[in-house]
Amino acid sequence: MATMSPRPDAAPTDPPRTAPLAGSLGSRLRRAAPGLAVAAVAVAMLHAAVQAPPTPPRPMPCARAGMVDRLLRCDEELPADPAALCGAARPRAHEPIAAGDALETAQLCARSEASPGADGHGWGRMAPDDLAALAQPVDLNLASPAELESLPRVGPALAQRIVAARPFADVDALLRVRGIGPATLGKLRGRVVVRGRAP
Repeated sequence: MATMSPRPDAAPTDPPRTAPLAGSLGSRLRRAAPGLAVAAVAVAMLHAAVQAPPTPPRPMPCARAGMVDRLLRCDEELPADPAALCGAARPRAHEPIAAGDALETAQLCARSEASPGADGHGWGRMAPDDLAALAQPVDLNLASPAELESLPRVGPALAQRIVAARPFADVDALLRVRGIGPATLGKLRGRVVVRGRAP
């Protein structure tokens, strides 16, 4: 905008007055202003559309997940043999590391034999919320009631009925548990396995 010099009779503290744009440039800008606004909106929309498309829901980060020293290990990062985590101190393991297991190497590697579920031996399970978030399988014959509750449509009462119905020979044997029908079994099928035998 063009500024005019202060009036000679104005007090020195008055701010300078501005004059409207003169000539054909000013009238062209006033006539183009609505078009410029539309163009600015169009450019903003185009810029937003050119940005990365909305990301689809992320797939689960791990097909086979476990925790080693409280760090998530996925797929090939999670060895099958616990001895692979121990370097020179190699405990003899009676079974492989399963998806959803949690290991503390300081405790695990200090032992000559390693087996899951032994309290204080460094080999347990991930927290039920982590198992659910990572969609890791739960063994019907070995899972705690809290692990079973991480499954879809399984609450405390149904978890207790599952525990009472052990051992299971296969996943389909869940149909004998009151409260589990074909629809619920369908929801559970991807998250449950039968590996171990209940004590």
